[in-house]
Amino acid sequence: MLATGRSPLDRRPRSGFLPAALALAAAAALACQTAGPAAPSKAPQPEHPAASAAAPAPAPSRPEPRPGLRASAPLPPGSVVELQSLRAEVEGVLRGDAAWSRLRAAGEASAAPEGEEYLLVRLKLTGAGSRSVVGCKDFRVTGSDRVAHFHAPQLLPEALEARILAAGESAEGWCIYSIPTDERGLILMLSEPDSRDPAGLRYLALEEGAALADPPPAPGLPAEPVGISARDPAPPGREVVTRDWSVNALEILRGDGATKLVASASRTNPPPADGHEFVAVKLHARYFGREGEPGLFSAAQFKAVSGDEKPYETPLVLDLEPGLPKTLLPGGEYTGWAVFQVARGDARAVLRFRPYYPDDGLRYLALAGD
Repeated sequence: MLATGRSPLDRRPRSGFLPAALALAAAAALACQTAGPAAPSKAPQPEHPAASAAAPAPAPSRPEPRPGLRASAPLPPGSVVELQSLRAEVEGVLRGDAAWSRLRAAGEASAAPEGEEYLLVRLKLTGAGSRSVVGCKDFRVTGSDRVAHFHAPQLLPEALEARILAAGESAEGWCIYSIPTDERGLILMLSEPDSRDPAGLRYLALEEGAALADPPPAPGLPAEPVGISARDPAPPGREVVTRDWSVNALEILRGDGATKLVASASRTNPPPADGHEFVAVKLHARYFGREGEPGLFSAAQFKAVSGDEKPYETPLVLDLEPGLPKTLLPGGEYTGWAVFQVARGDARAVLRFRPYYPDDGLRYLALAGD
């Protein structure tokens, strides 16, 4: 905060100065009458107006964020992260071939999805508050793609198991993640156990110099937004834009095509309800994050509705690849499949998009497909 007050350059006379000056002047005049003319003295020059004006205040600089509060300024590697409920330290990091060798040596492990590799992060946790259930679910990894990667369970005897920690108690073990092979600038995201407050996240660099650049400014809403009415939904491939999101449907499968996709994802996935058909939508989202916090891109933000806007029940479909949900950091984007169902032959059915708070946008996407 900038303090204001009288500038040191302000030389205005005080109230007691004038009588003293008159007395000096009278004494000088008496001296002139008795001692004769004296050498002229140089009269004081008035100050330049600029000298008596207050100096311009410097523009306040934007304070740097405290390390650990933003992905753009994470704590450096080796730091101890102090949360209310626990203290967390990273004791080791393995990725790529080294991580895969460790998993294979421990037993049968599933290969990472195409284009991805495993990352192992060994953590030491120490309870610092009330008893809390802690585990790998409280720690995510992000990097240059600005997508938060959740723990991907694999059979590993040294894995960090979820457990209750009281103050002073400790637990150690590995958390396992599947990340893109070209991911760089890895950062660990830590949160209080069972907390959903994004403002409570802390960030710890897993590599020297890892930090995300500030994202570009969020674009303004278009002058003529599309998809604002269920009667006039955005056509496939056309983006709908809200305060914090830009979303479009890259691909739409209905009927047999969607049923085959669901069945290939998992044999346990059920068929559509009687009289209904699946609609599989490959959704792409960009997240602007005006508040600076992570945002959740989830199939739960979408709802298939009939032409008269009556919602359909969303089926439970597992193991879609790539699937949802995903947490995005500001400036991040992601593409994943989500599956819905509508009455067979409902040509007027649309997909409603309702972002999470604080975004209050409501948009509609057409469900016309193959």
